[in-house]
Amino acid sequence: MAAEILDARELECPDEKFIQSELSPGTIQNQEKLGRFLYLEDRINERGGIAPAAFQIDDLIKSDRKGISVIRLDIVDSDELFEVRAEFSDRIEGVQELKLCVAAIKEIRNIRIGSRRAFCVVDDAYPKRKAHALIRLENMTSLDRRTVRRFRECLIKKFVIA
Repeated sequence: MAAEILDARELECPDEKFIQSELSPGTIQNQEKLGRFLYLEDRINERGGIAPAAFQIDDLIKSDRKGISVIRLDIVDSDELFEVRAEFSDRIEGVQELKLCVAAIKEIRNIRIGSRRAFCVVDDAYPKRKAHALIRLENMTSLDRRTVRRFRECLIKKFVIA
C-alpha cells in the first residue's frame, strides 16, 4: 500500500486546527478580524501609522512568551472589550489615548515565507478573556532577529488603525 502524501499546508500551524482552551468559543476562522490596542505615545509613528514597537519581536521569538496578544473582534462582547481597554490603560502609566488597530485573519495567514506560512493565529481564551488570541511565528525557531523584523513589518502592514 502506498504511503499517503500530505499537502504541506496540512502540516502548517497544527494548533489552529483545535481549540487551545476549554474556555474558547471555537477555532479561529479566516473571516474573523483581530484587534490590538495601541497607545499613541510610542506605538503610533509621526505619520499616523503603526510603529514597530507595537509588535514586539521578543513576543514572537522568546520561548517564555506565547506570541502577540490580540482580541477576536467578531466574538468579543462589549463588556470584555471595555475591560481589556481599561486594563491596558491602567497598566501603562501616563497613557493619553488608545487606538484600536484591526486586521483580517485571512490576511495574516496569507503572509508567506517562500511556500510556508509565516504566522499562525490561535485561540487563547482564559477566564475573563474568552476572545483572546495569539499571533505566533510558524515553527521558525532558527530565524535571526533581522529576518523576524522583516516578517513583523509584513504583519504590521496588515493592521489598520480603526
